[in-house]
Amino acid sequence: MAIALDDNTTERIKANGVEPIDERMWKTGTPACDIYFICGTPAALRETKPLDAAILTTADLVLFGLERLDDPPAALIKPFNLLYFKRADTLVDDDGNQLTSLDGMSGSPIFGAIRTPSGLSYWLLGIQSAVDRDIGRILIAFPFVHLGSHLENQQTAD
Repeated sequence: MAIALDDNTTERIKANGVEPIDERMWKTGTPACDIYFICGTPAALRETKPLDAAILTTADLVLFGLERLDDPPAALIKPFNLLYFKRADTLVDDDGNQLTSLDGMSGSPIFGAIRTPSGLSYWLLGIQSAVDRDIGRILIAFPFVHLGSHLENQQTAD
C-alpha cells in the first residue's frame, strides 16, 4: 500500500537528510545502474507470538545486492516487460546465519543506484514478483514505472 505524504511531512523528512520516494525515482523508467538491491522481510525471518490481548509480530529486514540480467534465460522470458536479477549464491549475515529461502519476499521493492559526484542517486525499479526455482538464484520483477503510472492515473481519477 502506498501512502502519499503531504508537503509539510515531506519537507520535515528532507530536513533530516532523508529523501522520500517520489515520481523522480520511477517515472524515468529503469536506467542502467551501478548498484542493484532488494529490501524485504523473508518469511523465515518473521515470528508471531500470541499475547494475552494482542499478537506480537517481529520481522528482520534484509537488504542484499543483485546483478541485473539483460539477457535472462530463454525459459524465463515472458511476452510482457519484466526485469530480471540474479542474487548471490549464498546470503549470510554478519553472524554467519544463512538465508536459505526467499519465500515471503514477493512484493519487495528492488532499487538501483547510480554513483554521482554528489553521492548516490536512487531509483525504484521494480516490485519482486517471482523467484525462478528451477534455474536457482534469479528474481523476476514487475517494472515500477508501469505500476506507478497506474497508481497515478487512479489517484487523478478519484
